[in-house]
Amino acid sequence: MKYTSCQKTSTALRKRKREGVRCARQRGLFVRVLSVFAACALFGVVLCGCAGVLRYERGPLVAFGEVLEGASEPLYYLVNIDLRRRADSRVMTALVKLGPEAPAITVGELRPETVSHFLPRFSPPPQWPQHMRQKALADESYEGGGFHLTFRESRLVSFGICSHCSGERHSPVVGTPEGRFFYPLPLTRKQVEDVFGPAFTVRRAREVTYGP
Repeated sequence: MKYTSCQKTSTALRKRKREGVRCARQRGLFVRVLSVFAACALFGVVLCGCAGVLRYERGPLVAFGEVLEGASEPLYYLVNIDLRRRADSRVMTALVKLGPEAPAITVGELRPETVSHFLPRFSPPPQWPQHMRQKALADESYEGGGFHLTFRESRLVSFGICSHCSGERHSPVVGTPEGRFFYPLPLTRKQVEDVFGPAFTVRRAREVTYGP
């Protein structure tokens, strides 16, 4: 059967629409079943490959951004730092505020005894398989307000912040190393650069990955 150019265009649009719906359904499935950042600490969770998502990389840091809420430019809503890799000194000097009353502290200064004053201890969801629950409980993790921090033997091994995750909206706050500016997520590219340093690479993401 031969297609006219209009029929071919219509078929392509229907296919793209189906892919977009499938992508959205995949997102919804994962955010309902998993606590995103807990999975980040344990596994590399790939949600889907969605058009228009940018991947910003600097050493152990990966941030994902896309146009959100009618913004005129991509906004970075998810930042992961995998500290099992060699730390980047610039990234480690970024400031975070774990809550409205929390003092600003650098990523490199985060310790369980400090974090526990502002964030509750993470408890794996009951629907998780037993082996996942055991793995999660083997580490010391704290979660709340868009933050998920995991410590192993009192050492920070995973740092995650997200403004649009788990079907919720949060505004975790990060700041420039000298403490002059503080920004709530999501961040513009310039704000990401101000806080964490210029990217080594920025490219289109094939998928959004929660975790190292």
